[in-house]
Amino acid sequence: MEEPSLDDELVQDYLAECREHLATIDIDVLALEEAGTEFDERTVNRIFRAAHSIKGGAGVCGLVKIRDLAHQLEDALDLIRTRRMQPTTDVTSVRCWASTRSASFSATTGKAIRPIPASSPPRSPP
Repeated sequence: MEEPSLDDELVQDYLAECREHLATIDIDVLALEEAGTEFDERTVNRIFRAAHSIKGGAGVCGLVKIRDLAHQLEDALDLIRTRRMQPTTDVTSVRCWASTRSASFSATTGKAIRPIPASSPPRSPP
């Protein structure tokens, strides 16, 4: 597989879409954090869908680190949704910061971009 380039139109379209999803995540993470244990499951589902879209697009574009980070965000959201983890300030701020930094790092420098080998399935969390 050829290494993705920031000049690639598909990658640029993905990054623009990614910024929209990150804006949704930022807004909803704040609402989730404010709600604490009384959160609205629809908010968690919106964040999950945005993270899932980021993960899918990253996979198509070969952006492995973003794909893996979005997958970890999905896993954390599943723990929150099933109430096995509480959406505390520490949990939500670390997850939100990590997803935003990963996407912005890739969008501005390209250094976090690494292609996905064709035979490589998505990684499962440890």
